[in-house]
Amino acid sequence: NNEPFYQSGKTAIGLNPRILTPTGNADRFTSDDSLGYYLGFVVDHAFKYAQVAMNFGHSEKKDARYLELDYGRQFQFSVGLLVPLTKRFDLTAEFFRDTPYDPDNEQVPSEANVGLRYQNDSDLALFTGIGGGSLDETSGSDVRFYLGLKLFPSKKKRDRKIRAEEKKFGKLFKVDNIYFDTGSKKINESEQEKLDKVISRLQRDPYVSKIVIEGYASRLGSVERNKILGEQRSLEVKKYLLENGASINNIRIVSYGSEKADQEKLDNSNDRKVMIRIYRIR
Repeated sequence: NNEPFYQSGKTAIGLNPRILTPTGNADRFTSDDSLGYYLGFVVDHAFKYAQVAMNFGHSEKKDARYLELDYGRQFQFSVGLLVPLTKRFDLTAEFFRDTPYDPDNEQVPSEANVGLRYQNDSDLALFTGIGGGSLDETSGSDVRFYLGLKLFPSKKKRDRKIRAEEKKFGKLFKVDNIYFDTGSKKINESEQEKLDKVISRLQRDPYVSKIVIEGYASRLGSVERNKILGEQRSLEVKKYLLENGASINNIRIVSYGSEKADQEKLDNSNDRKVMIRIYRIR
């Protein structure tokens, strides 16, 4: 998605496919002339100060060998740790282990790396680092350097307003909508529960940089009255957040009234709302 990389408390699951290309016939490489594939999964969870990730999957490359070691079919597993350093840099540490399916093969390749990740934007990251590896559990250690890019495709484009706000406030993290009864600025009990979850999220997250609270109204009533109603709804939400433990130093209040309301339905329930947008510095 198009959210920031590090989001405290978030769990993510992803698919990690790879194509394994021919490497020639050198003895010190997995060598054969065929293409192969890796199909794996990624599971990660972000805690308050670090993010833990696990990768596991199956690789297959016909006739690929390193001396006695069979690289043809393997189960691959890795565990990694990511620690945020600054706004754009993260410290990474990863351990990899490959287990050949051949029960007669006693060699179990492993690798450990440490490095840095640079967050270019919400869709792209640059990785670099250094590590050591071994073809078995007791000997054959070597040193390796790695450099690469990872692409995280966006599921949708940001509109112009969001892009402009991201330039000022940081990356858009979360959007919540709070709905109201017709003509009312009172926050219903069910919507209070949603706000309580927003407060809990804000209390746990030290990277929140900006809260934008936008008030809306349906087309029922005059344009002037709806503009005021949108502002009143925004102020009520702000008041609720502050009175119930949210520590927010940077809140922006906006009212659109019925300016963006449904032009076919006079009193559309989706138009009677406050939109809360949370931005983060990383």
